[in-house]
Amino acid sequence: MSEITVDPEKELAPWREVSLNELIKHIVGVHHAYMKKEIPRIKGLFENLDGDLPDGLFDKYRSVAQDMKQHTFKEEDVLFPLIAEMENQANRGEQVVCSSCTSVASYIEQMELEHDDVLEIFDWFKGETGGYSSGDEAIAEIYSALHVMHEDLKVHIAKENRILHVRAIELENSGS
Repeated sequence: MSEITVDPEKELAPWREVSLNELIKHIVGVHHAYMKKEIPRIKGLFENLDGDLPDGLFDKYRSVAQDMKQHTFKEEDVLFPLIAEMENQANRGEQVVCSSCTSVASYIEQMELEHDDVLEIFDWFKGETGGYSSGDEAIAEIYSALHVMHEDLKVHIAKENRILHVRAIELENSGS
């Protein structure tokens, strides 16, 4: 398999200057949409496979897939609306407050722990699959899909952790 090379800094650069609302729309429309489409597709690839996989690979995928679905739901239904409202308050010249929580930073802290967990699991996938490499065509298709998802997660999570979350906490701390 050819190595996918993603330069996170190059991927992040255009998103450093857009509004938080624009960044949220991008994350949901691109990265979350991708996950919602790919999670069941990859599950189907596993379920239709006749070949041998490393022990525990499919079970771990099912578990992390469920975790990612729940995580995405929490972001889209709780965290992102809070951040969007804080930015809207600032744009209206109002005091920035997290109206339904004590601190958006506490939500962010939990989300980042979950980000670390999912990246750790995908690093495990990479190790267990020999760098996502297989001579078997059906297994190679699964490994390739996991590899692409892993690369997307790195960029997706970097946009959240290094731009969205940092700026949201700065906004909350400014109180303006």
